[in-house]
Amino acid sequence: MPGNILPANRINKTGQALLNILPMPNYTDPVASRAVQWNYLSQTSGAYPRRQDAVRMDWSPTEKWQGYFRYTQDIDEQHPPYSVLDQRRLIST
Repeated sequence: MPGNILPANRINKTGQALLNILPMPNYTDPVASRAVQWNYLSQTSGAYPRRQDAVRMDWSPTEKWQGYFRYTQDIDEQHPPYSVLDQRRLIST
C-alpha cells in the first residue's frame, strides 16, 4: 500500500471493533528488542480473594509417643481487570 496506509474500504468493521476494545499504547520500552512487545502500562489491580483453612490435631497416647495430623487447604482466584470484554464499547462502534 502506498505510504503504508490502508484504504478505508479495506478495513474490516468487525476487526476494527475488536481493535477498539484494546487501549491505545501509552509506553515505549527503551530496550530496542522489546519495542513492540510492551506498549501499555497500567496500575489498575483486580480483585484477588484468598482463603486458607488449616486444621491440626495433636495426639499423645503416651509420654514418649506423640504425633500430629495437619491439613491445609488454599483457595485463591485472580480477577485481572482487562479480562472482561466490554460489550457496550463493541456496540457503539
